Amino acid sequence: MKKLISISLIAVFIFTTTNALAYEHNTTSTGAVLYWDTCLQVHINEKIPDYLTKEQVWNQVQTAIDNWNASPDANIQLTLAGWTNAEVGHDDGGYNANVIIIRHEPGSWSHGRKLGNASTRFNSETGQMWGCDVEVNGVAHGISINGRPSGMEIDLQSTVLHELGHCLGLAHSNVPGSVMEEQIILGDVRQALTQDDINGVESNHPLESEDNGVSCFGTDPGYHDSNAPPPDQDFREDEPACSVTALRSKSGIRLHPFIFLLFGFLIIRRLKD
Repeated sequence: MKKLISISLIAVFIFTTTNALAYEHNTTSTGAVLYWDTCLQVHINEKIPDYLTKEQVWNQVQTAIDNWNASPDANIQLTLAGWTNAEVGHDDGGYNANVIIIRHEPGSWSHGRKLGNASTRFNSETGQMWGCDVEVNGVAHGISINGRPSGMEIDLQSTVLHELGHCLGLAHSNVPGSVMEEQIILGDVRQALTQDDINGVESNHPLESEDNGVSCFGTDPGYHDSNAPPPDQDFREDEPACSVTALRSKSGIRLHPFIFLLFGFLIIRRLKD
């Protein structure tokens, strides 16, 4: 009987602590979870470091996109549409694109010690996203594309994969080893999604979600010239909201430590009796 009670306690502890680790979503200030309407097109800024070729950068970004697209039960499709001269940000009267840019010129990085950064734009009431830009810190660190970065280099594919997760509405996860984990050691490589990452993107992009008929968010495939006259775009009627907060998924609910203390006290009393 004593052995059975001890095993039960261990089983409950393992179950609850495992459940506490889970993906998180970003939300608007009103609590709406961020999401895309079925598809997202991105362009790569053509200003890349001299030691990289366009083919190398393209292949790294495309592989990261393919990883997210492989999520079997997610109603979202990312497309690498081409190159662009567009910068990060949104111009209400301009020809905008969702941009991935490697910052490498001195003074061009403005996000502190971060290895990468994603800036999102969305409807503050519904959470529907309509813009996202990704920046990679090539100012403070070298960019590696061979899968074996040194201790002072960033693995490009791993960084883009993580930041695209933010573009898809995911916040940082507390699951060790996940792509969306907040901290990564320089020189580390995370080029494959974990089940936690997949669960996250499938949660806010379920297959049963309906397509509202809006065209894919992004510009036409091919080279995107930000100086060209913008086409008619009728899906940017709402002003973006800047406030985002972390929302823990239902599977991430933690039991209060007091419950464990009470449970242990009852077991001790039972053993004494």
